[in-house]
Formats: sequence, C-alpha cells, structure tokens
Amino acid sequence: MRYNTKKIKKHGNRRQQFGFGAIAVLLLTASVLLYAHYNDPPKKVASTTANSETKGEPPANVPDDSPAPPSETPAPTNPEPPKDPGDTPVASTDLKVPSESIFVSNHHPQIGDAMQSVCNTTAGARCNIVFTKDGVTKSLGDKKVDGGGSAYWDWKVSDLGLTAGSWQVSAVASLGDQTQTAADAQLLEIPQ
Repeated sequence: MRYNTKKIKKHGNRRQQFGFGAIAVLLLTASVLLYAHYNDPPKKVASTTANSETKGEPPANVPDDSPAPPSETPAPTNPEPPKDPGDTPVASTDLKVPSESIFVSNHHPQIGDAMQSVCNTTAGARCNIVFTKDGVTKSLGDKKVDGGGSAYWDWKVSDLGLTAGSWQVSAVASLGDQTQTAADAQLLEIPQ
C-alpha cells in the first residue's frame, strides 16, 4: 500500500506542476501582449481610399506629367499644334475640401523621424501639405491626386527643415480655378 500512496502523490505533484506551468505560460503571453500594445511604434498611414484606382496613377480624365504611351491609331491628317499638358482643361468637378486628410502621421515627432502625409480630395486635383510657424512657411510640394482621391508623401522632419516649436499644418487642394484649404486641428510639435 505504501507503494501506491507514493505513486498517487507523485502524479499529484505532476498535475500541480503542469497547472503552475500552464499559468506561467498564460501570464507570460499576457505580459508580452500588454507590452506590445503599450509600446507599439507609430504606424504607417493606411490608405483611406483602398481600391483599384489607388496605385499612384493619375485618373483617366486628367493627363499626368509624363508622355502618353505610343498609340496604334494613325495621326490625323491636319494635326493641331501640340499643347502644354498643364493647359489641358480638367472636367468640371467640384473640388472637395481636403478635411479628411492625414496631415501628419505623428504630431510629436523627433527631428530625425520619418513621417507620412496624405491629402484626400477630388481625383485629378493637385494638393500640397503646408507647415506655418511665426511667419515661416515650409511645404512638402505639390502632388497630383490619384484616381482614388489621394496624394501621398514620405518625408523626414529634418529634411523639411522644421525647427523646434508648434507648427500649424494645412492641406491645400486646387483644381482649375478652385482652391480648398483645411487646417489640422492639432499642431505639429517639434521638440527642442
């Protein structure tokens, strides 16, 4: 009988050890998940217009700045003189205010941080992200909005020359003779 008692006790210890091991694994998993959740680095900006037209190509009704691909159609016998692509009229469309833009991916970056900005407005428009502080203006440069209605910039705080302080950020969209501006509700804070 004594032999059986020891054997049962031995199995009881194994069950107890297994239970403690399972609890330890669960606690470790929970700790890792909590650490990852609270120490997650800034995420890349996700496209808000994810569809087949957001590949960076210009929309079909607006010419881009690159030459057109060769055509198989014969040239007309009385061709018009070539036009500057910038003179081509854009279909009359109301320009959307770029208020749903992602002005900056991080409102509290360090000087060397990589940033992203997205301007969401009417397809075919041109858009610019503008930074203003104490009468000084910097910008990311004018970009054509793709067929999905977005223009994207990847940039670094140091490359743009933003100095320490609070910068107002705005998205300025233009289409033909229309211009729409939207200001970010939150200032971009560059540390000393």
